[in-house]
Amino acid sequence: MWKLVSPIRSRVLGLGKHPFNSSADDKIAQALAEANDAANKKLREETQQRNEEANDAMEASRRKTKEEKRLENEKRKQALKDAKALKDLAYKTKMENKLKNTQPEKDPAEEEEKDPTEEKKKDPTEEEEKDPAEEKKKDPTEEEEKDPTEEKKKEPAEEKKKEEEKMNEELLNRLSRLRLGTVRSSPLILSNGFSTSLPQTPPCSIIYVADCGGGFGKLTILYAGQRCCTDLEKKVPLELMEEMGTIGASHGWVATLKDGVVCLQDDLNPFASDTNPKRIPLPALVTLPRCQTQIVTNLAMSSSSPEDEDCVVAVKFLGPQLSFCRPAQSNSEWINFRIENPCFYTSPVMFSKKDDMFRIPGSGGNLIGSWDPRTHKCKPKFQRLRFRNLPELTKTKRELLHSCCTSEHLVESRTTDETFLVKLYRKVTASGRVKMQTKDLMVFKLDEEGNAVYTKDIGDLSIFISKAEPFCVPASPFPGMGSNIVKILDLEESITFSLPYSYSSGGSRSKRGALYHIPPQNRV
Repeated sequence: MWKLVSPIRSRVLGLGKHPFNSSADDKIAQALAEANDAANKKLREETQQRNEEANDAMEASRRKTKEEKRLENEKRKQALKDAKALKDLAYKTKMENKLKNTQPEKDPAEEEEKDPTEEKKKDPTEEEEKDPAEEKKKDPTEEEEKDPTEEKKKEPAEEKKKEEEKMNEELLNRLSRLRLGTVRSSPLILSNGFSTSLPQTPPCSIIYVADCGGGFGKLTILYAGQRCCTDLEKKVPLELMEEMGTIGASHGWVATLKDGVVCLQDDLNPFASDTNPKRIPLPALVTLPRCQTQIVTNLAMSSSSPEDEDCVVAVKFLGPQLSFCRPAQSNSEWINFRIENPCFYTSPVMFSKKDDMFRIPGSGGNLIGSWDPRTHKCKPKFQRLRFRNLPELTKTKRELLHSCCTSEHLVESRTTDETFLVKLYRKVTASGRVKMQTKDLMVFKLDEEGNAVYTKDIGDLSIFISKAEPFCVPASPFPGMGSNIVKILDLEESITFSLPYSYSSGGSRSKRGALYHIPPQNRV
Protein backbone atom coordinates (compact mmCIF):
# COMPACT_ATOMS: atom_id res chain seq x y z
CA MET A 1 0.00 0.00 0.00
CA TRP A 2 2.77 2.41 0.79
CA LYS A 3 4.41 1.67 -2.50
CA LEU A 4 1.20 2.59 -4.36
CA VAL A 5 0.52 5.76 -2.42
CA SER A 6 4.12 7.01 -2.37
CA PRO A 7 4.33 7.95 -6.08
CA ILE A 8 0.97 9.70 -5.92
CA ARG A 9 1.99 11.49 -2.76
CA SER A 10 5.27 12.53 -4.29
CA ARG A 11 3.41 13.87 -7.36
CA VAL A 12 0.99 15.81 -5.16
CA LEU A 13 3.85 17.20 -3.13
CA GLY A 14 5.67 18.03 -6.35
CA LEU A 15 2.65 19.75 -7.83
CA GLY A 16 2.09 21.66 -4.68
CA LYS A 17 5.68 22.79 -4.49
CA HIS A 18 5.43 25.55 -7.19
CA PRO A 19 2.84 27.86 -5.65
CA PHE A 20 4.47 27.76 -2.25
CA ASN A 21 8.04 28.65 -3.58
CA SER A 22 7.38 31.66 -5.85
CA SER A 23 10.28 33.64 -4.35
CA ALA A 24 12.78 31.11 -5.74
CA ASP A 25 11.22 31.38 -9.19
CA ASP A 26 11.40 35.16 -8.99
CA LYS A 27 15.06 34.92 -8.20
CA ILE A 28 15.60 32.59 -11.15
CA ALA A 29 13.64 34.91 -13.46
CA GLN A 30 15.55 37.90 -12.13
CA ALA A 31 18.87 36.11 -12.70
CA LEU A 32 17.80 35.20 -16.23
CA ALA A 33 16.72 38.79 -16.90
CA GLU A 34 20.02 40.10 -15.55
CA ALA A 35 21.95 37.63 -17.68
CA ASN A 36 19.89 38.67 -20.72
CA ASP A 37 20.48 42.37 -19.98
CA ALA A 38 24.20 41.71 -19.56
CA ALA A 39 24.31 39.82 -22.87
CA ASN A 40 22.38 42.63 -24.62
CA LYS A 41 24.63 45.23 -23.05
CA LYS A 42 27.71 43.34 -24.19
CA LEU A 43 26.25 43.01 -27.67
CA ARG A 44 25.48 46.72 -27.77
CA GLU A 45 28.98 47.59 -26.60
CA GLU A 46 30.52 45.29 -29.22
CA THR A 47 28.29 46.77 -31.93
CA GLN A 48 29.12 50.28 -30.80
CA GLN A 49 32.81 49.43 -30.75
CA ARG A 50 32.60 47.97 -34.26
CA ASN A 51 30.76 51.06 -35.48
CA GLU A 52 33.34 53.33 -33.88
CA GLU A 53 36.17 51.33 -35.44
CA ALA A 54 34.43 51.49 -38.83
CA ASN A 55 33.87 55.24 -38.45
CA ASP A 56 37.50 55.73 -37.39
CA ALA A 57 38.69 53.72 -40.38
CA MET A 58 36.40 55.69 -42.66
CA GLU A 59 37.58 58.98 -41.17
CA ALA A 60 41.22 57.90 -41.51
CA SER A 61 40.60 56.93 -45.13
CA ARG A 62 38.89 60.27 -45.74
CA ARG A 63 41.76 62.17 -44.13
CA LYS A 64 44.25 60.19 -46.23
CA THR A 65 42.28 60.93 -49.40
CA LYS A 66 42.08 64.58 -48.45
CA GLU A 67 45.84 64.73 -47.82
CA GLU A 68 46.53 63.03 -51.14
CA LYS A 69 44.30 65.55 -52.89
CA ARG A 70 46.05 68.39 -51.09
CA LEU A 71 49.45 67.10 -52.21
CA GLU A 72 48.13 66.65 -55.73
CA ASN A 73 46.83 70.23 -55.74
CA GLU A 74 50.20 71.48 -54.46
CA LYS A 75 51.99 69.59 -57.23
CA ARG A 76 49.57 71.06 -59.74
CA LYS A 77 50.13 74.58 -58.40
CA GLN A 78 53.89 74.05 -58.53
CA ALA A 79 53.60 72.75 -62.09
CA LEU A 80 51.63 75.86 -63.06
CA LYS A 81 54.27 78.06 -61.40
CA ASP A 82 57.06 76.18 -63.21
CA ALA A 83 55.22 76.53 -66.50
CA LYS A 84 54.79 80.27 -65.93
CA ALA A 85 58.44 80.64 -64.95
CA LEU A 86 59.53 78.75 -68.05
CA LYS A 87 57.27 80.86 -70.25
CA ASP A 88 58.64 84.06 -68.69
CA LEU A 89 62.20 82.83 -69.15
CA ALA A 90 61.53 81.87 -72.74
CA TYR A 91 59.93 85.24 -73.41
CA LYS A 92 62.83 87.08 -71.73
CA THR A 93 65.40 85.12 -73.74
CA LYS A 94 63.45 85.75 -76.92
CA MET A 95 63.30 89.49 -76.24
CA GLU A 96 67.03 89.61 -75.42
CA ASN A 97 67.87 87.82 -78.67
CA LYS A 98 65.53 90.14 -80.56
CA LEU A 99 67.21 93.16 -78.98
CA LYS A 100 70.65 91.86 -79.94
CA ASN A 101 69.53 91.23 -83.51
CA THR A 102 67.98 94.69 -83.82
CA GLN A 103 71.10 96.57 -82.59
CA PRO A 104 72.43 98.82 -85.41
CA GLU A 105 75.63 97.53 -87.00
CA LYS A 106 78.56 99.89 -87.52
CA ASP A 107 78.82 101.28 -91.02
CA PRO A 108 82.20 100.55 -92.67
CA ALA A 109 82.13 104.00 -94.25
CA GLU A 110 81.89 105.58 -90.80
CA GLU A 111 84.80 103.48 -89.60
CA GLU A 112 86.82 104.55 -92.61
CA GLU A 113 85.99 108.17 -91.89
CA LYS A 114 87.06 107.79 -88.28
CA ASP A 115 90.34 106.04 -89.10
CA PRO A 116 92.11 109.02 -90.67
CA THR A 117 91.26 111.28 -87.76
CA GLU A 118 92.50 108.71 -85.30
CA GLU A 119 95.64 108.25 -87.34
CA LYS A 120 96.13 111.99 -87.48
CA LYS A 121 95.89 112.19 -83.75
CA LYS A 122 98.14 109.25 -83.14
CA ASP A 123 100.72 109.68 -85.89
CA PRO A 124 102.69 112.63 -84.44
CA THR A 125 103.08 111.09 -81.04
CA GLU A 126 103.81 107.64 -82.37
CA GLU A 127 106.38 108.99 -84.80
CA GLU A 128 108.11 110.84 -82.02
CA GLU A 129 108.16 107.91 -79.65
CA LYS A 130 108.63 104.96 -82.01
CA ASP A 131 111.44 104.27 -84.42
CA PRO A 132 110.38 103.44 -87.99
CA ALA A 133 112.75 100.49 -87.97
CA GLU A 134 111.01 99.07 -84.96
CA GLU A 135 107.63 99.62 -86.62
CA LYS A 136 108.83 97.72 -89.66
CA LYS A 137 109.93 94.89 -87.42
CA LYS A 138 106.63 94.82 -85.55
CA ASP A 139 104.32 95.18 -88.52
CA PRO A 140 104.65 91.61 -89.83
CA THR A 141 104.27 90.11 -86.38
CA GLU A 142 101.23 92.26 -85.64
CA GLU A 143 99.65 91.30 -88.93
CA GLU A 144 100.37 87.66 -88.20
CA GLU A 145 98.96 87.94 -84.67
CA LYS A 146 95.75 89.67 -85.77
CA ASP A 147 94.21 86.69 -87.49
CA PRO A 148 94.30 84.25 -84.51
CA THR A 149 92.91 86.86 -82.12
CA GLU A 150 90.07 87.71 -84.47
CA GLU A 151 89.31 84.04 -84.86
CA LYS A 152 89.37 83.60 -81.10
CA LYS A 153 86.95 86.53 -80.73
CA LYS A 154 84.62 85.06 -83.33
CA GLU A 155 84.61 81.58 -81.76
CA PRO A 156 83.14 82.63 -78.35
CA ALA A 157 80.42 84.66 -80.13
CA GLU A 158 79.44 81.65 -82.24
CA GLU A 159 79.52 79.36 -79.22
CA LYS A 160 77.37 81.79 -77.25
CA LYS A 161 74.86 81.93 -80.09
CA LYS A 162 74.76 78.13 -80.27
CA GLU A 163 74.25 77.92 -76.50
CA GLU A 164 71.35 80.38 -76.68
CA GLU A 165 69.72 78.41 -79.51
CA LYS A 166 70.20 75.18 -77.54
CA MET A 167 68.70 76.77 -74.41
CA ASN A 168 65.69 78.05 -76.35
CA GLU A 169 65.16 74.62 -77.87
CA GLU A 170 65.39 72.99 -74.43
CA LEU A 171 62.89 75.48 -72.99
CA LEU A 172 60.44 74.77 -75.80
CA ASN A 173 60.85 71.03 -75.28
CA ARG A 174 60.23 71.38 -71.54
CA LEU A 175 57.18 73.53 -72.15
CA SER A 176 55.80 71.02 -74.65
CA ARG A 177 56.30 68.19 -72.14
CA LEU A 178 54.67 70.14 -69.31
CA ARG A 179 51.00 69.23 -69.69
CA LEU A 180 48.35 69.06 -67.00
CA GLY A 181 45.95 67.00 -69.12
CA THR A 182 45.85 65.11 -72.40
CA VAL A 183 48.85 65.72 -74.67
CA ARG A 184 48.11 66.71 -78.25
CA SER A 185 50.59 65.77 -80.92
CA SER A 186 49.41 68.11 -83.69
CA PRO A 187 48.78 71.69 -82.54
CA LEU A 188 46.21 73.42 -84.76
CA ILE A 189 44.81 76.91 -84.49
CA LEU A 190 41.02 77.25 -84.51
CA SER A 191 39.23 80.10 -86.26
CA ASN A 192 38.42 81.65 -82.88
CA GLY A 193 42.09 81.94 -81.96
CA PHE A 194 42.28 79.03 -79.52
CA SER A 195 45.01 76.45 -80.00
CA THR A 196 44.06 72.79 -79.88
CA SER A 197 47.39 72.10 -78.18
CA LEU A 198 45.68 73.17 -74.94
CA PRO A 199 44.86 70.08 -72.83
CA GLN A 200 41.27 71.26 -72.31
CA THR A 201 38.69 73.24 -74.24
CA PRO A 202 37.74 76.68 -72.87
CA PRO A 203 34.43 77.09 -71.01
CA CYS A 204 31.59 77.93 -73.38
CA SER A 205 27.85 78.42 -73.65
CA ILE A 206 25.34 77.52 -76.37
CA ILE A 207 24.11 80.77 -77.90
CA TYR A 208 21.88 79.54 -80.70
CA VAL A 209 20.62 76.40 -82.42
CA ALA A 210 19.78 76.79 -86.11
CA ASP A 211 16.97 74.53 -87.34
CA CYS A 212 18.27 72.26 -90.10
CA GLY A 213 15.18 70.07 -90.49
CA GLY A 214 14.16 66.67 -89.21
CA GLY A 215 13.82 67.93 -85.63
CA PHE A 216 17.55 68.76 -85.40
CA GLY A 217 19.58 71.95 -85.25
CA LYS A 218 23.23 73.04 -85.55
CA LEU A 219 25.00 74.51 -82.53
CA THR A 220 26.44 78.01 -82.28
CA ILE A 221 28.64 78.44 -79.21
CA LEU A 222 30.51 81.29 -77.56
CA TYR A 223 33.81 80.63 -75.81
CA ALA A 224 34.40 82.49 -72.56
CA GLY A 225 36.42 85.64 -73.21
CA GLN A 226 35.59 85.77 -76.95
CA ARG A 227 33.31 88.24 -78.72
CA CYS A 228 32.69 86.24 -81.87
CA CYS A 229 30.56 83.10 -81.91
CA THR A 230 31.67 79.79 -83.40
CA ASP A 231 29.35 77.82 -85.70
CA LEU A 232 29.61 74.05 -85.37
CA GLU A 233 28.47 71.26 -87.66
CA LYS A 234 27.20 69.26 -84.69
CA LYS A 235 23.45 68.55 -84.77
CA VAL A 236 21.30 68.19 -81.64
CA PRO A 237 17.62 67.37 -81.06
CA LEU A 238 15.60 70.60 -80.97
CA GLU A 239 13.41 69.23 -78.16
CA LEU A 240 16.37 69.65 -75.80
CA MET A 241 16.26 73.41 -76.40
CA GLU A 242 12.68 73.75 -75.15
CA GLU A 243 12.16 75.35 -71.74
CA MET A 244 11.06 72.07 -70.14
CA GLY A 245 13.20 69.84 -72.37
CA THR A 246 15.89 69.23 -69.74
CA ILE A 247 15.98 69.25 -65.93
CA GLY A 248 19.65 70.03 -65.30
CA ALA A 249 23.23 69.51 -66.40
CA SER A 250 26.66 68.67 -65.00
CA HIS A 251 30.10 68.34 -66.65
CA GLY A 252 28.53 68.83 -70.10
CA TRP A 253 25.90 66.08 -69.60
CA VAL A 254 22.22 67.10 -69.66
CA ALA A 255 19.36 65.23 -68.04
CA THR A 256 15.80 64.68 -69.25
CA LEU A 257 12.83 63.39 -67.25
CA LYS A 258 10.12 61.38 -69.00
CA ASP A 259 7.59 59.00 -67.42
CA GLY A 260 9.47 58.96 -64.12
CA VAL A 261 12.83 58.02 -65.71
CA VAL A 262 15.89 60.30 -65.72
CA CYS A 263 18.13 59.95 -68.78
CA LEU A 264 21.64 61.42 -69.08
CA GLN A 265 22.89 62.39 -72.55
CA ASP A 266 25.83 64.28 -74.05
CA ASP A 267 24.02 65.93 -77.01
CA LEU A 268 24.58 69.50 -75.80
CA ASN A 269 28.28 68.94 -75.19
CA PRO A 270 29.81 70.71 -78.23
CA PHE A 271 32.88 68.44 -78.08
CA ALA A 272 31.06 65.09 -77.87
CA SER A 273 30.27 62.95 -80.92
CA ASP A 274 27.08 63.80 -82.81
CA THR A 275 27.19 60.64 -84.92
CA ASN A 276 27.18 58.43 -81.81
CA PRO A 277 25.48 60.37 -78.98
CA LYS A 278 25.38 58.66 -75.61
CA ARG A 279 22.14 57.91 -73.73
CA ILE A 280 22.30 56.58 -70.15
CA PRO A 281 18.86 55.89 -68.62
CA LEU A 282 18.73 55.68 -64.82
CA PRO A 283 16.38 53.45 -62.78
CA ALA A 284 12.76 54.55 -62.36
CA LEU A 285 12.39 57.18 -59.66
CA VAL A 286 10.97 56.26 -56.25
CA THR A 287 8.91 59.00 -54.59
CA LEU A 288 9.13 59.19 -50.80
CA PRO A 289 5.99 59.83 -48.72
CA ARG A 290 4.95 63.51 -48.71
CA CYS A 291 7.48 64.28 -51.48
CA GLN A 292 7.35 64.88 -55.24
CA THR A 293 9.66 63.87 -58.12
CA GLN A 294 8.19 65.90 -61.01
CA ILE A 295 9.89 69.28 -60.45
CA VAL A 296 13.69 69.19 -60.23
CA THR A 297 15.89 71.90 -58.71
CA ASN A 298 19.13 70.66 -60.32
CA LEU A 299 21.51 67.70 -60.54
CA ALA A 300 25.21 67.15 -59.78
CA MET A 301 27.78 64.45 -60.50
CA SER A 302 30.84 63.29 -58.54
CA SER A 303 32.97 62.81 -61.70
CA SER A 304 33.08 64.09 -65.26
CA SER A 305 31.31 61.08 -66.79
CA PRO A 306 28.43 58.86 -65.54
CA GLU A 307 30.22 55.95 -67.21
CA ASP A 308 32.92 56.05 -64.50
CA GLU A 309 32.51 53.15 -62.09
CA ASP A 310 32.53 55.35 -58.97
CA CYS A 311 30.40 58.16 -60.42
CA VAL A 312 27.43 59.18 -58.25
CA VAL A 313 24.57 61.25 -59.68
CA ALA A 314 22.57 63.41 -57.28
CA VAL A 315 19.12 64.79 -58.17
CA LYS A 316 17.69 67.53 -55.95
CA PHE A 317 13.91 67.80 -56.22
CA LEU A 318 11.89 70.85 -55.20
CA GLY A 319 10.96 70.02 -51.63
CA PRO A 320 12.45 67.53 -49.16
CA GLN A 321 13.61 64.68 -51.45
CA LEU A 322 17.27 64.19 -52.42
CA SER A 323 18.14 61.08 -54.49
CA PHE A 324 21.43 59.42 -55.44
CA CYS A 325 22.30 56.80 -58.04
CA ARG A 326 25.40 55.06 -59.45
CA PRO A 327 24.72 54.62 -63.19
CA ALA A 328 27.76 52.43 -63.96
CA GLN A 329 26.85 49.71 -61.45
CA SER A 330 24.95 46.68 -62.73
CA ASN A 331 22.52 46.68 -59.79
CA SER A 332 22.05 50.43 -59.83
CA GLU A 333 19.21 51.78 -57.69
CA TRP A 334 18.14 55.05 -56.09
CA ILE A 335 19.16 55.94 -52.54
CA ASN A 336 16.63 58.46 -51.28
CA PHE A 337 16.90 60.97 -48.43
CA ARG A 338 14.13 63.00 -46.91
CA ILE A 339 15.52 66.38 -45.78
CA GLU A 340 13.87 67.55 -42.59
CA ASN A 341 15.01 71.19 -42.55
CA PRO A 342 12.85 73.33 -44.91
CA CYS A 343 15.72 75.77 -45.56
CA PHE A 344 17.16 73.24 -48.07
CA TYR A 345 13.92 72.69 -50.04
CA THR A 346 14.66 75.17 -52.88
CA SER A 347 18.48 75.12 -52.83
CA PRO A 348 20.72 73.49 -55.48
CA VAL A 349 23.07 70.59 -54.82
CA MET A 350 26.79 70.45 -55.76
CA PHE A 351 29.60 67.92 -55.35
CA SER A 352 32.64 68.85 -53.27
CA LYS A 353 35.73 66.94 -54.39
CA LYS A 354 37.62 68.37 -51.42
CA ASP A 355 35.15 66.91 -48.88
CA ASP A 356 34.11 63.97 -51.11
CA MET A 357 30.44 64.72 -50.31
CA PHE A 358 27.39 66.35 -51.88
CA ARG A 359 26.61 69.74 -50.31
CA ILE A 360 23.57 72.02 -50.27
CA PRO A 361 23.51 75.61 -48.97
CA GLY A 362 20.48 76.49 -46.88
CA SER A 363 18.28 79.45 -47.76
CA GLY A 364 20.02 82.58 -46.52
CA GLY A 365 23.41 80.85 -46.56
CA ASN A 366 23.70 80.38 -42.80
CA LEU A 367 23.71 76.57 -42.94
CA ILE A 368 25.34 73.98 -45.22
CA GLY A 369 24.27 70.34 -45.30
CA SER A 370 26.52 67.52 -46.54
CA TRP A 371 25.41 64.05 -47.65
CA ASP A 372 27.44 60.92 -48.42
CA PRO A 373 25.35 58.31 -50.31
CA ARG A 374 28.00 55.59 -49.74
CA THR A 375 27.22 55.67 -46.00
CA HIS A 376 23.54 56.47 -46.46
CA LYS A 377 22.58 55.11 -43.04
CA CYS A 378 24.55 57.89 -41.39
CA LYS A 379 22.89 61.23 -40.74
CA PRO A 380 23.92 64.23 -42.86
CA LYS A 381 26.51 66.64 -41.52
CA PHE A 382 25.67 70.30 -40.97
CA GLN A 383 27.97 73.31 -40.82
CA ARG A 384 26.83 76.70 -39.53
CA LEU A 385 28.48 79.69 -41.19
CA ARG A 386 29.64 82.92 -39.53
CA PHE A 387 29.80 85.84 -41.95
CA ARG A 388 32.92 87.99 -41.63
CA ASN A 389 34.22 91.24 -43.14
CA LEU A 390 30.78 92.31 -44.39
CA PRO A 391 30.84 95.46 -46.55
CA GLU A 392 29.46 98.76 -45.30
CA LEU A 393 26.35 99.55 -47.35
CA THR A 394 24.68 102.85 -48.00
CA LYS A 395 21.03 103.23 -47.05
CA THR A 396 19.98 103.10 -50.71
CA LYS A 397 22.02 99.96 -51.37
CA ARG A 398 20.73 98.28 -48.22
CA GLU A 399 17.11 99.01 -49.15
CA LEU A 400 17.73 97.67 -52.67
CA LEU A 401 19.20 94.39 -51.39
CA HIS A 402 16.39 93.95 -48.85
CA SER A 403 13.83 94.29 -51.67
CA CYS A 404 15.50 91.51 -53.73
CA CYS A 405 15.01 87.76 -53.79
CA THR A 406 18.19 85.89 -52.86
CA SER A 407 19.66 82.58 -53.95
CA GLU A 408 22.81 80.88 -52.69
CA HIS A 409 25.26 78.82 -54.75
CA LEU A 410 28.25 76.79 -53.53
CA VAL A 411 31.17 76.49 -55.93
CA GLU A 412 34.58 74.87 -55.51
CA SER A 413 37.91 75.65 -57.16
CA ARG A 414 39.70 72.35 -57.65
CA THR A 415 42.95 74.02 -58.70
CA THR A 416 43.28 76.17 -55.56
CA ASP A 417 41.27 73.93 -53.17
CA GLU A 418 39.00 76.86 -52.21
CA THR A 419 35.23 76.94 -51.61
CA PHE A 420 33.07 79.99 -52.31
CA LEU A 421 29.48 80.89 -51.46
CA VAL A 422 27.93 83.18 -54.09
CA LYS A 423 24.82 85.08 -53.03
CA LEU A 424 22.71 86.50 -55.87
CA TYR A 425 20.26 89.39 -55.37
CA ARG A 426 17.53 89.40 -58.03
CA LYS A 427 14.49 91.56 -58.54
CA VAL A 428 11.49 91.86 -60.86
CA THR A 429 12.10 94.62 -63.41
CA ALA A 430 9.99 97.78 -63.42
CA SER A 431 8.68 97.06 -66.92
CA GLY A 432 5.75 95.11 -65.45
CA ARG A 433 6.67 91.85 -67.15
CA VAL A 434 7.59 88.84 -65.05
CA LYS A 435 11.33 89.18 -65.59
CA MET A 436 13.98 88.72 -62.94
CA GLN A 437 17.18 90.71 -63.14
CA THR A 438 20.36 90.33 -61.06
CA LYS A 439 20.95 93.60 -59.21
CA ASP A 440 23.99 92.58 -57.18
CA LEU A 441 25.96 89.65 -55.80
CA MET A 442 28.33 88.88 -52.95
CA VAL A 443 31.11 86.29 -52.81
CA PHE A 444 32.24 84.70 -49.55
CA LYS A 445 35.30 82.50 -49.11
CA LEU A 446 34.63 79.58 -46.75
CA ASP A 447 37.09 77.86 -44.42
CA GLU A 448 36.91 74.63 -42.43
CA GLU A 449 36.01 76.49 -39.20
CA GLY A 450 32.78 77.79 -40.77
CA ASN A 451 33.92 81.37 -41.44
CA ALA A 452 32.41 82.99 -44.53
CA VAL A 453 34.68 85.94 -45.36
CA TYR A 454 33.37 88.52 -47.83
CA THR A 455 35.81 89.10 -50.69
CA LYS A 456 36.11 91.04 -53.93
CA ASP A 457 39.27 89.21 -54.97
CA ILE A 458 39.24 85.56 -56.06
CA GLY A 459 42.54 85.90 -57.91
CA ASP A 460 42.96 84.22 -61.29
CA LEU A 461 39.61 82.41 -61.00
CA SER A 462 36.33 82.74 -62.89
CA ILE A 463 33.03 81.44 -61.47
CA PHE A 464 30.26 80.15 -63.78
CA ILE A 465 26.67 79.96 -62.48
CA SER A 466 23.77 78.68 -64.56
CA LYS A 467 21.06 76.03 -64.36
CA ALA A 468 23.89 73.49 -64.51
CA GLU A 469 26.12 72.52 -61.57
CA PRO A 470 28.29 75.62 -60.91
CA PHE A 471 32.03 75.44 -61.53
CA CYS A 472 35.15 77.53 -61.07
CA VAL A 473 38.25 77.51 -63.31
CA PRO A 474 41.53 79.48 -63.57
CA ALA A 475 41.52 82.08 -66.35
CA SER A 476 45.23 82.12 -67.29
CA PRO A 477 45.26 78.82 -69.28
CA PHE A 478 42.57 80.23 -71.63
CA PRO A 479 43.66 83.30 -73.66
CA GLY A 480 41.20 86.18 -73.55
CA MET A 481 39.20 84.87 -70.60
CA GLY A 482 38.78 87.37 -67.78
CA SER A 483 39.73 86.63 -64.17
CA ASN A 484 38.13 87.69 -60.87
CA ILE A 485 34.67 87.57 -62.44
CA VAL A 486 31.34 85.75 -62.01
CA LYS A 487 29.43 84.76 -65.17
CA ILE A 488 25.67 84.26 -64.72
CA LEU A 489 23.39 82.55 -67.24
CA ASP A 490 19.71 82.40 -66.35
CA LEU A 491 16.32 82.07 -68.01
CA GLU A 492 16.23 85.72 -69.08
CA GLU A 493 19.76 87.11 -68.74
CA SER A 494 23.41 86.46 -69.48
CA ILE A 495 25.78 88.79 -67.61
CA THR A 496 29.38 89.01 -66.43
CA PHE A 497 30.00 90.56 -63.01
CA SER A 498 33.42 92.08 -62.26
CA LEU A 499 34.14 91.64 -58.56
CA PRO A 500 36.75 94.39 -58.01
CA TYR A 501 34.56 97.10 -59.55
CA SER A 502 31.08 95.69 -58.68
CA TYR A 503 30.18 96.21 -62.32
CA SER A 504 28.06 93.97 -64.55
CA SER A 505 27.94 93.76 -68.34
CA GLY A 506 25.71 91.78 -70.67
CA GLY A 507 21.99 91.62 -71.19
CA SER A 508 19.11 89.37 -72.13
CA ARG A 509 19.71 85.75 -73.07
CA SER A 510 19.01 84.31 -76.50
CA LYS A 511 15.78 82.29 -76.38
CA ARG A 512 17.26 79.76 -78.80
CA GLY A 513 20.21 79.02 -76.55
CA ALA A 514 20.70 76.61 -73.64
CA LEU A 515 20.59 77.53 -69.96
CA TYR A 516 23.91 75.87 -69.18
CA HIS A 517 27.55 76.86 -69.03
CA ILE A 518 29.70 74.02 -70.38
CA PRO A 519 32.87 73.50 -68.26
CA PRO A 520 36.27 72.73 -69.84
CA GLN A 521 36.35 69.34 -71.56
CA ASN A 522 39.37 67.06 -72.06
CA ARG A 523 40.43 66.94 -75.68
CA VAL A 524 40.27 63.49 -77.26
